[in-house]
Amino acid sequence: MKNFILITLLFTLFSCSTTSSSMPDKIFVRDKNFEITKQIQNSQELSIFHDFWKERELKAQKAPINYDYRFDVYVKGKPSKWLYDSKTGLCSLLSGKNSEVYFIPKYVTLNAKLNLK
Repeated sequence: MKNFILITLLFTLFSCSTTSSSMPDKIFVRDKNFEITKQIQNSQELSIFHDFWKERELKAQKAPINYDYRFDVYVKGKPSKWLYDSKTGLCSLLSGKNSEVYFIPKYVTLNAKLNLK
């Protein structure tokens, strides 16, 4: 039983670290009403997004944010859904509870690249 728990824990840690640093397959940008406003699927745009996304920094534990966009980020076919505030550069994983809040340092440039207002 201990081996099963250890293997499960290691797999989870590996999956989380891989997901956060791996190149996305595709990204859907949704507005506050969850309507798709942009689809990112070509390798050049994915690379641009990834360069900004991998630089996000943990800012707070379990705090809500005011978001105006949602990013559906697919890595190796698995989606993660992130709430994003384009006015502050803050983002948080969408989950049933409050999640950690991250800051994207060059969010103004990211907004311009994605045509976000």
